[in-house]
Amino acid sequence: MSDNANIEYPNRIGVVIPIGNEISNIERFLDETLRYVRPNDRIYCILDYVSTDGTRAVVEARSKSDARLVLIWAPENECLADAYYAGYEAAYSEDCGWILEIDAGFSYSPEKIPEFFAAMECGYDFVCGSRFIRGGGHRSPLIRRMWSFGATTLTRLIAGTRMTDSTGGFECFTRSALSHVLKNRVKSRGNFFHAEIRQMMGKRAADTHG
Repeated sequence: MSDNANIEYPNRIGVVIPIGNEISNIERFLDETLRYVRPNDRIYCILDYVSTDGTRAVVEARSKSDARLVLIWAPENECLADAYYAGYEAAYSEDCGWILEIDAGFSYSPEKIPEFFAAMECGYDFVCGSRFIRGGGHRSPLIRRMWSFGATTLTRLIAGTRMTDSTGGFECFTRSALSHVLKNRVKSRGNFFHAEIRQMMGKRAADTHG
């Protein structure tokens, strides 16, 4: 949804990345993501007790040598939604103007990050990616792809939406849109919370523009 086609590029962008057991590729993932952030931007790496393979130590070491990387240790997390919200709250509290979220592990390609920023520069309040449209892709195992597609189909049938990917974790908010997400929270505890957020953003757009 677009509120202002002349929106200014924010002074700080926050990238929210929940991370689990990614010891085999976390270095490469961080390297590729860092290519698209500026010195004043921040990458919030959220970890909790789900991560048991040494990934936390790698992120912690990297964060000590690069101020753009911020380790958020959140042992209180009870579900995936909690991890995302920990990142949202950190980015919001540090005055990020745009907040991008992307899953670690290359489920989504960091090289697509500039496309989100280009859309935000057009004045959109919320931009979400889809793995099930022309040009999209899904790198996860087959069972995960089937689950994502099935959940999207179910969401379309129940909620009457036209979303082509309801469980995707690659999206970008303005500070105003994220404030709405933080205020209203979500009821879902698992991956389906992304569908709830996208529904929330759609309703917000309808209410804003009549």
